[in-house]
Amino acid sequence: MSEHLLSILTFLPLGGALIIVFVPRHKKQLLYTIALIASLLNFFFSLVLYFRFDEASALPQFVEKSPWLGKG
Repeated sequence: MSEHLLSILTFLPLGGALIIVFVPRHKKQLLYTIALIASLLNFFFSLVLYFRFDEASALPQFVEKSPWLGKG
């Protein structure tokens, strides 16, 4: 999981927003709950990233490598 923390932090708010789009407008409490859960999860993953950061290392940290269009 730690190799995907940056992707999780990037796309978790988008996932929460996509879920909210499909919830009926009159269910405000559910909308607020989904938004709160998505925000808290994003905050949790940012804390994980913060505490795993190694200040002593001069090397790049939390780097994700993935193939783009079949290359790499």
